[in-house]
Amino acid sequence: MLVSESLYLIAGVLGILISLALISQVFTDKKGNFFLGLIMLLFSFEILFSWGALSGYNNSEGTFHIGLLLNYLIVPPAIWLFVQFSTAPSFKWKPWHYLLFLPALIQLVFQLLSRTGGWSLRDNLLWVFFVDYLPLLGFIAALAFFWIRYFRLRRHNAFKASQDKWLPRFRVLLLMGGLSLICLAWIVFSFIGWEYFEVIELILVVLIFALAFLNFLGTPQFPTVIKSTAKEEFPGYTRMRSNWSV
Repeated sequence: MLVSESLYLIAGVLGILISLALISQVFTDKKGNFFLGLIMLLFSFEILFSWGALSGYNNSEGTFHIGLLLNYLIVPPAIWLFVQFSTAPSFKWKPWHYLLFLPALIQLVFQLLSRTGGWSLRDNLLWVFFVDYLPLLGFIAALAFFWIRYFRLRRHNAFKASQDKWLPRFRVLLLMGGLSLICLAWIVFSFIGWEYFEVIELILVVLIFALAFLNFLGTPQFPTVIKSTAKEEFPGYTRMRSNWSV
């Protein structure tokens, strides 16, 4: 085992906190971060699911089944919308964009029905393609769209070198690079048959801790709580002096 059980739990909770911070920006001018938060939230659930498998939580009676939250059909449209909001200033949300998440909703509904009804869809080849291969194909297409758009903008010098912009850009590149590695491992596991899923789990854990550290670097310094100026330490003295001044 490459990662300990407690580290899975810490990384999963930390990933959820980062995700909620990104999702909360949906009502700001950084709407693309909302979809980035959805991606991070999904992979945080993936880490918690791995923790549940190690700790025995997944097999405990009366517990919430984390596997219901592992809906990878969210990833392709979330990446595409993030790229559009981040690189196309004129891009606006339109009602038809809701349809991009319709496959994810269909998967969730059928999973809930199968779980409550006690029947399984894993033997249905159409369902296997829908939940396993369709997200992977969309994942590949969305990542290709991001890298093509990124290098095209870079070639046209769309990124200006400034000290206040390199850290956010590096965070995005780190995230997309990590997602690309996960996608590559997913391809290997699905089509070649080499199944070593701890590699994906390790990439996710390292990615979350790295993003948390970079986010800490990007926060401002702690403000000074106490200021040793005469005017603020002795406000009464300041008023007296102003009253007696000529």
